[in-house]
Amino acid sequence: MWTYGPGTIAQNIWHTANAKSEAFQLAGNWYGILLGIQTIIAILWGFVLVKINDKTRKPMYILGLIVGALGYFVLANAHTKLGSIIAFICIGIVWVTINAIPFTILTNALS
Repeated sequence: MWTYGPGTIAQNIWHTANAKSEAFQLAGNWYGILLGIQTIIAILWGFVLVKINDKTRKPMYILGLIVGALGYFVLANAHTKLGSIIAFICIGIVWVTINAIPFTILTNALS
Protein backbone atom coordinates (compact mmCIF):
# COMPACT_ATOMS: atom_id res chain seq x y z
CA MET A 1 0.00 0.00 0.00
CA TRP A 2 2.76 2.45 0.88
CA THR A 3 4.39 1.97 -2.50
CA TYR A 4 1.27 2.46 -4.62
CA GLY A 5 -0.76 4.75 -2.34
CA PRO A 6 0.43 8.13 -3.64
CA GLY A 7 -0.01 7.06 -7.26
CA THR A 8 -3.51 5.75 -6.59
CA ILE A 9 -4.48 8.96 -4.81
CA ALA A 10 -2.99 11.02 -7.67
CA GLN A 11 -4.91 9.08 -10.31
CA ASN A 12 -8.24 8.88 -8.49
CA ILE A 13 -8.47 12.35 -6.96
CA TRP A 14 -6.09 14.60 -8.93
CA HIS A 15 -6.50 12.67 -12.22
CA THR A 16 -2.81 12.55 -13.05
CA ALA A 17 -0.17 9.86 -13.42
CA ASN A 18 2.67 12.26 -14.22
CA ALA A 19 5.01 12.11 -11.21
CA LYS A 20 6.59 15.43 -12.22
CA SER A 21 3.34 17.39 -12.18
CA GLU A 22 2.27 19.71 -9.40
CA ALA A 23 -0.96 17.73 -8.97
CA PHE A 24 1.01 14.54 -8.28
CA GLN A 25 3.04 16.39 -5.65
CA LEU A 26 -0.18 17.63 -4.04
CA ALA A 27 -1.41 14.04 -4.00
CA GLY A 28 1.80 12.96 -2.28
CA ASN A 29 1.31 15.66 0.35
CA TRP A 30 -2.30 14.57 0.84
CA TYR A 31 -1.13 10.97 1.22
CA GLY A 32 1.08 12.08 4.11
CA ILE A 33 -1.94 13.65 5.81
CA LEU A 34 -3.92 10.46 5.23
CA LEU A 35 -1.19 8.38 6.87
CA GLY A 36 -1.39 10.69 9.87
CA ILE A 37 -5.15 10.18 10.04
CA GLN A 38 -4.65 6.42 9.79
CA THR A 39 -2.17 6.46 12.66
CA ILE A 40 -4.38 8.55 14.95
CA ILE A 41 -7.39 6.31 14.27
CA ALA A 42 -5.28 3.20 14.89
CA ILE A 43 -4.19 4.55 18.27
CA LEU A 44 -7.75 5.43 19.26
CA TRP A 45 -9.10 2.06 18.06
CA GLY A 46 -6.35 0.36 20.05
CA PHE A 47 -7.79 1.91 23.21
CA VAL A 48 -11.16 0.40 22.28
CA LEU A 49 -9.62 -3.03 21.70
CA VAL A 50 -8.00 -3.00 25.13
CA LYS A 51 -11.45 -2.88 26.74
CA ILE A 52 -12.96 -5.91 25.00
CA ASN A 53 -13.25 -9.24 26.79
CA ASP A 54 -12.38 -12.76 25.62
CA LYS A 55 -15.88 -13.50 24.29
CA THR A 56 -16.04 -10.46 22.04
CA ARG A 57 -12.45 -10.59 20.81
CA LYS A 58 -13.05 -12.85 17.80
CA PRO A 59 -16.19 -10.99 16.62
CA MET A 60 -14.26 -7.70 16.94
CA TYR A 61 -11.49 -9.23 14.85
CA ILE A 62 -13.97 -10.19 12.15
CA LEU A 63 -15.55 -6.73 12.31
CA GLY A 64 -12.13 -5.09 12.00
CA LEU A 65 -11.28 -7.17 8.93
CA ILE A 66 -14.59 -6.31 7.28
CA VAL A 67 -14.09 -2.61 8.01
CA GLY A 68 -10.60 -2.86 6.50
CA ALA A 69 -11.89 -4.56 3.37
CA LEU A 70 -14.44 -1.80 2.96
CA GLY A 71 -11.68 0.76 3.44
CA TYR A 72 -9.57 -0.70 0.65
CA PHE A 73 -12.62 -0.88 -1.61
CA VAL A 74 -13.44 2.76 -0.90
CA LEU A 75 -9.82 3.77 -1.49
CA ALA A 76 -9.80 2.08 -4.89
CA ASN A 77 -13.00 3.88 -5.88
CA ALA A 78 -12.71 7.21 -4.05
CA HIS A 79 -12.60 10.29 -6.22
CA THR A 80 -12.77 12.89 -3.45
CA LYS A 81 -10.65 13.82 -0.46
CA LEU A 82 -13.52 12.88 1.86
CA GLY A 83 -13.66 9.40 0.34
CA SER A 84 -9.95 8.96 0.92
CA ILE A 85 -10.32 10.09 4.54
CA ILE A 86 -13.06 7.52 5.12
CA ALA A 87 -10.89 4.85 3.51
CA PHE A 88 -7.90 5.64 5.71
CA ILE A 89 -10.05 5.66 8.84
CA CYS A 90 -11.09 2.11 7.96
CA ILE A 91 -7.50 1.13 7.15
CA GLY A 92 -6.36 2.47 10.52
CA ILE A 93 -8.93 0.27 12.23
CA VAL A 94 -7.87 -2.85 10.36
CA TRP A 95 -4.18 -2.13 10.86
CA VAL A 96 -4.36 -2.15 14.65
CA THR A 97 -6.87 -5.01 14.64
CA ILE A 98 -4.55 -7.24 12.61
CA ASN A 99 -1.57 -6.34 14.78
CA ALA A 100 -3.20 -6.65 18.20
CA ILE A 101 -5.97 -9.23 18.37
CA PRO A 102 -4.18 -12.36 17.05
CA PHE A 103 -1.35 -11.88 19.54
CA THR A 104 -3.82 -11.36 22.37
CA ILE A 105 -5.65 -14.56 21.43
CA LEU A 106 -2.34 -16.43 21.26
CA THR A 107 -0.98 -15.18 24.57
CA ASN A 108 -4.26 -15.91 26.34
CA ALA A 109 -4.23 -19.45 24.93
CA LEU A 110 -0.68 -20.01 26.19
CA SER A 111 -1.38 -18.91 29.74
